[in-house]
Amino acid sequence: MEIDNIVESIGLANSMIDAAEPGDREGIEVLVDIVGSLKTSESVLIETISNIDQDELLDYAIKVNDDFQTTIRRFRQLQKGKRPSEYRPTHNKNFDKNMEEEVKLEVSDNGYSDTSSNYE
Repeated sequence: MEIDNIVESIGLANSMIDAAEPGDREGIEVLVDIVGSLKTSESVLIETISNIDQDELLDYAIKVNDDFQTTIRRFRQLQKGKRPSEYRPTHNKNFDKNMEEEVKLEVSDNGYSDTSSNYE
């Protein structure tokens, strides 16, 4: 799973968390699968972060990681029957696609993209 897929999954999970009602077991059960799938991408995200040389790319990837952690925290709040805090992404939604391509290239050059099919 590449970083752009992780960003999309974070957005989807947060939209569903926002739509779910605390105590709604069916809504939470659907989210268990989505958040579980998202959690499997954490190692790819950490590997990507640890192998980025450019400051701008590193800053973006760290912010995506922050959003990832916020998503997991919000899901846990919902599981406990609490209304999650508002989601405010820290990564730049208008991130330059050329820079995003560089993240993909960096991951690919380091051989990490081959594992992406394991997470989808």
